[in-house]
Amino acid sequence: MPRVSATAQEGTGRVPRTVEAYLTATNLDALEAEGELLPHEARALEALRAAAAAAAPPVLSGTALYQQLVTSQLLTTGCAAIDDHLLSGGLRPGHLVEFFGESASGKTQLCLTAAATAARQAKRVVYIDTSNALRGKRLQQVVESLPALVPQEGQPVAADPLKFVEVRRCYDVHSLLHVLDELLAQQAQQVQQAQQAQQSGGVPAPNVQQDAVQDVQQQQQQQQQQQQQQQQQAEPTAAAATAAGGPRRRLEDLPVKLLIVDSLSALIAPVLGGSAGQHSQGHALLAAAATSLKAVAAGPGLPAVVVTNHLVGGSDERRHEKRPAMGESWRNQPHSRVQLCKGPAGSSSEQQCTAVLRASALLPAGLSVPYMLCTAGVAAELGPAGGQPQPMQLY
Repeated sequence: MPRVSATAQEGTGRVPRTVEAYLTATNLDALEAEGELLPHEARALEALRAAAAAAAPPVLSGTALYQQLVTSQLLTTGCAAIDDHLLSGGLRPGHLVEFFGESASGKTQLCLTAAATAARQAKRVVYIDTSNALRGKRLQQVVESLPALVPQEGQPVAADPLKFVEVRRCYDVHSLLHVLDELLAQQAQQVQQAQQAQQSGGVPAPNVQQDAVQDVQQQQQQQQQQQQQQQQQAEPTAAAATAAGGPRRRLEDLPVKLLIVDSLSALIAPVLGGSAGQHSQGHALLAAAATSLKAVAAGPGLPAVVVTNHLVGGSDERRHEKRPAMGESWRNQPHSRVQLCKGPAGSSSEQQCTAVLRASALLPAGLSVPYMLCTAGVAAELGPAGGQPQPMQLY
């Protein structure tokens, strides 16, 4: 664990020297509140807090997790059947959802539909394209084919939704990790700006309790509530100004609401095979990518994260069935796993597919719903007027 440079006197012992000691100390807040810390001790304590924030996971109570669950605004995939029956309402903020299936099952089309629906609400979408499958013409076609969006209070409607889609192209896992690090740095900067705005606005800092456990829980709850209130107040105003053609802002200034990696297995699968050394290095890169994706999902704004995965065949005679790529090391990483199954080849129902829930933290596995590939990307089997959606035109 990181250590603080030795600027304090050796005999004091009032400020911990390591992050482990800092996390278990109970008298630091009292010393700081009474103003008994010397300047070098205050600097050491500040460095320890920064290291702990980067290395130690946040501590939340069950009440805070439940409030986060009931107050979060869900995003839609664009297919009501998948949202309602497989995802318990839609893409949940802070959750990692995986869609896997064979080629032409609609994985990219589902990503395009989710990106288009979020962008129309003036929400920032980061779309990481790993196989050069994203086309601006197709994304524009999906946006134009979606049903008209009814404006609601506090929910702006973007005049040009494509401006809210940030496309990143990554063709190796190291480029992906670099992009995720950039997003984490942007989130850290947004937190710093929110804290500066809070201090300039005269909002008092959370009260400190003597009990260490209650102190951590209450501080995390208050900080989370304050950040959510600030984002709920600032985001609609900033997004509405941008959507309505007001003062132009950089896209990086808006919090990420949807992160899409299409496809993750295209970057990870090549480094998992081969020699034993490459195999171990591939698992390390897979773990690093999963950690970074979850860190982005837990950042400011709690973006929903969507990744796609392909199917691979069995490697021995006893297992001929197809299964998701990236193996057992990845299986428990997503909060939800949905398999997309295309219709029989050559039949009239080739574009009528089935989505099956394989794993979920909210619903039992095995649920399935039909969906259809159409001009609007992915939609329910029946259109809003009771008729079939317009079939997708391939070009």
